[in-house]
Amino acid sequence: MLLDTRNQLLKYTFNTEITEINILRFISDWENEKLTPTLNSEKVPENNNGLVKIIVGENFYKVVMDESKDILVFLYSQYCNECLTSDKLFEELARKYQQRKNIEFAKIDMDNNEVLNINPEKMPVLRLYPKGNKSNPIDYTEGINSKELVEFLNKNLSEEAPRVDL
Repeated sequence: MLLDTRNQLLKYTFNTEITEINILRFISDWENEKLTPTLNSEKVPENNNGLVKIIVGENFYKVVMDESKDILVFLYSQYCNECLTSDKLFEELARKYQQRKNIEFAKIDMDNNEVLNINPEKMPVLRLYPKGNKSNPIDYTEGINSKELVEFLNKNLSEEAPRVDL
């Protein structure tokens, strides 16, 4: 295993027979950015029909890059007290929007899942991936409470997504 300390502490797994030629090829491929990093991921949930979708490292980009809707993602740690409180508020917010088809709520446990280019410095993080502008997610940076979150969403949702009254 090669641990790249230059970028997000990415890991690259050496999966072939250990020979001088294979090691040199592996290092060359790494230097030329031809290797795919090894990322931890829980298994994709089989039954994922709740108000808040569970996403994992393996399906993160597939879910958030769905161009048919706005996606609000809750990135959390199991060991963060603020995350535990925020999780309940996130579920309440999802209930307020449950009749709207153009927005989806999802959460990912960052302790057990790694996502390329997603490395929050602190948690929790609420990140909106707007429909039609997925490459420019918007982080919610205020204190986590229901009223402020609704205001944030009403301001930043795509035009097709219905608003919720406070």
